[in-house]
Amino acid sequence: MTGLAPPKSSAPRFTAGAIFDAIRCASSHLNAGARATEHAARDAEQSYSSALAGMRELNMKLIEMAHDNTEAVFELAHEIASAEAEIWAERAAGSLS
Repeated sequence: MTGLAPPKSSAPRFTAGAIFDAIRCASSHLNAGARATEHAARDAEQSYSSALAGMRELNMKLIEMAHDNTEAVFELAHEIASAEAEIWAERAAGSLS
């Protein structure tokens, strides 16, 4: 079996420097992704806090409006009852004379 050459490999050959460069590049991209994820998480937390504060403010305004409306209804009922009492008093006084 003389004269046969070993088969040539078609796979690319990487040097140690190229492998380390690829690892550094991947690590850099991974770190950048981690920073972007942390930033997005902070933004989401701030958005949630802002939304919660807005909802709390809206609820307080709705409660104040309901309170004011309830007071207005009772004031109106009091005025109507007072007016009816005056009308009945006038009628009673007129019928006695």
